[in-house]
Amino acid sequence: MVKSRSPRAPSRLRTVQCSTCQAAFETRHSQGRYCSEACARDGERKSWRAYGERNRDRRQTYHRAHYAANAEKVITRTAAYLQTPAGRQTATTKRENQKARAPEKIAARHAVKVALQQGRLVRQPCERCGTEPTEAHHPDYSRPLAVMWLCQPCHLAEHGRAPRTTRPVEAAE
Repeated sequence: MVKSRSPRAPSRLRTVQCSTCQAAFETRHSQGRYCSEACARDGERKSWRAYGERNRDRRQTYHRAHYAANAEKVITRTAAYLQTPAGRQTATTKRENQKARAPEKIAARHAVKVALQQGRLVRQPCERCGTEPTEAHHPDYSRPLAVMWLCQPCHLAEHGRAPRTTRPVEAAE
């Protein structure tokens, strides 16, 4: 005769404190740490942020190698995403965040744009290698019209970044 197992008794209800909002809640789960889905999402974000900070160099090395191996696909996919409503919303949010974080940078860029349109500032060849087209580089944002004219590779090198291998394809209108 086969022994049948008795049904497992439900675990006891216990009161624990939420790891995110510190509210008391009841759970039967031994790993219950969060009182709601929103608190769980916030707790997981904090955990991933902490992981990212602890492993910044390793993750940066991995992502740079991945980008170098797949630059064309990444650029194409990013350009396609920016054409979607979600991509446009992301770009808008990014611009608004930058305005809030660095208003002097935005003001300096605008001053250069206006000065170029009015003819008070003239675009020059790259100050390092002499090529064109060039971009305005601000060594000091408090002096918005005192710019260095640099081509894109030299400008990226000035900021300590490598130039892109290819440019995104412009979407047809």
